[in-house]
Amino acid sequence: MATKRARGGRRVRADDGKSSELAKTASKASTRNEAKAKALLARLVELKGGIAKSFYAMGKVLRQLSAPAMYRALGADSFEAVLRAHRIMGEEQARKLMRIVEQLDERRALGLGGIEKAFAVVRLGEARKLTPRALAELVDANPDVGGKPLDATSVGAVELAIEEAARKTPLRGAAREAAAAAAHMASRLRERIRALDLRATVSVVSRTRVRVDADAATWRRLLG
Repeated sequence: MATKRARGGRRVRADDGKSSELAKTASKASTRNEAKAKALLARLVELKGGIAKSFYAMGKVLRQLSAPAMYRALGADSFEAVLRAHRIMGEEQARKLMRIVEQLDERRALGLGGIEKAFAVVRLGEARKLTPRALAELVDANPDVGGKPLDATSVGAVELAIEEAARKTPLRGAAREAAAAAAHMASRLRERIRALDLRATVSVVSRTRVRVDADAATWRRLLG
């Protein structure tokens, strides 16, 4: 390693100056990232009040905030930690908004009428193995789903279309095991609901997700 003699005879490494410059550059980048991350948080708080209409804009901001450089600039070890610490929203909801942004453009997503409908259409595209471009063409074609045009049909009708698409796609390996586990869980839940003489609807809404529709009193007894 090359050295040079400093005033007073002390030898210093020739690359000390470079190291110092790198440190300053890193510090400036960290400061910029922190400022940007804080601005993203502020924007999320601003949008959150009107999430029904601003969900797509929130998804775009969340995607930026999910970058490691952003959440680390806020002193967090993960994106999920930022969501919890600042009480933005649950991780599942955040991931849902981000997936909508990844698969649909803003005009088409907002035209579908809301978060749940847009996300259901995204899941339908995934079930049918559609690329984002093919999904855009599907939305533009506005086909009948459940007896109504896609932009006017219900979320439930889209979910039934998702189930139908899933049934047409053969399952293998881990996917088959996950689907079997979901079906088994749904069966056990139905048995418990019958045993307790409760009223609730159990449905397998995707290969790995089970939904239970019940009121608060039913949930208390079911979980008690």
